[in-house]
Amino acid sequence: MRDAFGGQQNFRPVRSENKKQHYQKIIGRRNRIMKGQEHVRKEEAALRNIKRLYTDMISAAFADREHREKTKMELFRLQREDGSWAVTDDKKAPSDFRVDYIYIPTYYATAALMAYMNAEGPLDENEIALFDKGLKVSLGRKLSGSGYSATRYRIDALGVYKKAGLYEWMNRYGSLFPEFSGMISNVIDGFRRGLMTGRTYSDWNENFEEDFVREVKDYEEGMIPWVWYAAYGSNISKKRFMKYIERCRDQSAPAEDHKFEFPYSIIFAGKSSIWRNKGKAFLDDRIRGRAFGRIYKITRSQFVEIQQMEGPDYDKRLDLGWIEGIPVYTFTNTNLGLEANSPSPEYLQVILDGLKETYPEKSELALRVYLFSRNVMSPDDMKVLCFIRESEHGVSLQEIADHPGCPCLTKARTSIKKLVSWKLLRQDGRSVRNGDRIQGREAVFYTNKENRDLIDIILMLRKGASAIDSSIPMC
Repeated sequence: MRDAFGGQQNFRPVRSENKKQHYQKIIGRRNRIMKGQEHVRKEEAALRNIKRLYTDMISAAFADREHREKTKMELFRLQREDGSWAVTDDKKAPSDFRVDYIYIPTYYATAALMAYMNAEGPLDENEIALFDKGLKVSLGRKLSGSGYSATRYRIDALGVYKKAGLYEWMNRYGSLFPEFSGMISNVIDGFRRGLMTGRTYSDWNENFEEDFVREVKDYEEGMIPWVWYAAYGSNISKKRFMKYIERCRDQSAPAEDHKFEFPYSIIFAGKSSIWRNKGKAFLDDRIRGRAFGRIYKITRSQFVEIQQMEGPDYDKRLDLGWIEGIPVYTFTNTNLGLEANSPSPEYLQVILDGLKETYPEKSELALRVYLFSRNVMSPDDMKVLCFIRESEHGVSLQEIADHPGCPCLTKARTSIKKLVSWKLLRQDGRSVRNGDRIQGREAVFYTNKENRDLIDIILMLRKGASAIDSSIPMC
């Protein structure tokens, strides 16, 4: 049998001296429950108030500017210092409680302010800063709920924003708030991938296929249909990139393409089965740098399919701003924990060909310097190249391995093979005629005369030459 508060009745006899303590526990428990219910009632009332302001802002019945201004001011009055519109002070509550009373009111409030901006124009400078803080809070859970309800809450949260004119707002103001706009795009991309892979069921076997279809459709109809895809690896070559387009459902060629500079550097890592298990290019967004690329104006659906084709190593989408009102996206690896790996000569050549197409004003030497100043060569490769370049005559593989500043014979063989494949070294003709194999101990090597300018610049940069040295043809 249960008591009035839902607890199990205890029928054990109570000694007279413990009766007072016993009843104090019962009363204390009742008071705690009532106090909790009172808090919930207060939080629900505060949440209803924010929902009312949201409804007022998006309702046609309150379409006059004066009412919108009052609603906007009331919303900012209710905003907390952390940027949220939380209706509880309990930040350590269970996650479902925090979703209901911290995130959901923040979604409603920021959506209401979006509706204001759609109707009345941009906020002033101080209001934009406060609004941006609110949007950053909204990023916390990427609109998802807690536990089994995560996907349902995400769809419902999107509905709150859509009623306020989310996609009109993103088209007009999305470039000012790239983190929030990127989060919305990522959520939709997740729905799209779910439809493409058949992963539309929740852990509780609820099928969200119809919801995903609707959300993707609303997004594609509401948003500008184009994106700029920013390529920095082999896709800089348009011939190479078109092979991806030909595998898309929409095989339309890019509407435009232009040169594009990234604010990060590229690195070579991982393994590509297409390129002899050698390294692939990744954009290192952890530190500022510079990389040369090319942007293609393609449809959103093409971009999503191309990222799928690139495989799991390119699992992170980067938002790189907006050009002509269209977002610029690329993708790289999430944690860049892939092992560094030199690229194949064929892969480097495709990138070089693409750079020459895109940057005809730059010399081929300058573009080669750009590529080889990345992590194309390992420290062992550099030691071998430096030793051979500084030698007056050709040197044998055994001499390289015996030199104290060079790697051992096995590692020297690996470096020689790569340097020859990149046409930085060549085997001496006499040793070839004598039958010395390229990896034989007696095989003799010189630096390739055609690429000595490139080699000298690489070694100068290795030794710390200034990038603004006028003798170095930098990009």
